[in-house]
Amino acid sequence: MKFMKKKKSLIKKNLAGHFMIGNEKGSMAILIAVMILVVVSLIGIQSSNTSTLEVQIASAERTARENFYKAEGAAMRGAQEVENAEPEVLVDRSEDWINEKNDVDFLDVSQWDYDGLGSDDNAENGPFDDSFFGAIDEGVTKGSSLGTTDTSQKHKFRVYGRCISENESAFIEVGYIRKF
Repeated sequence: MKFMKKKKSLIKKNLAGHFMIGNEKGSMAILIAVMILVVVSLIGIQSSNTSTLEVQIASAERTARENFYKAEGAAMRGAQEVENAEPEVLVDRSEDWINEKNDVDFLDVSQWDYDGLGSDDNAENGPFDDSFFGAIDEGVTKGSSLGTTDTSQKHKFRVYGRCISENESAFIEVGYIRKF
């Protein structure tokens, strides 16, 4: 009987109406604290995942921007090569990167050939290791003299630049007119 009295004194009713043994007074506070820690941990993990994704997006954006600038640099290098080329080279198309209209479609990436193997190249390495350029002679521009005398004629070129790096690529086309 004495034992029952002691047990009876240890069991009390808490505010929610549940019975609680006297030595478990702080257990609810510990339970609530653990639940809060779990929620905060989940929020932290989600924030870390979001940050990782944002870093990947920023990296992809940086790579795309760099590829675009490299492709533009390659196209500008191609335009400069057209400007610096001797008229005979442009007329004969004796450089690999100068192509006649309808010989190649640079819009189709499978038609770019810059490997240096064989005599079928139609493009050349640009200013960067992963950039390339090619040009297409569109012929005499509208309004230019079609005479066969020694007068210079304006020729229209389409100059293409391409960059392939980190499994992404960029492509740019610019127009260029040169009188020769």
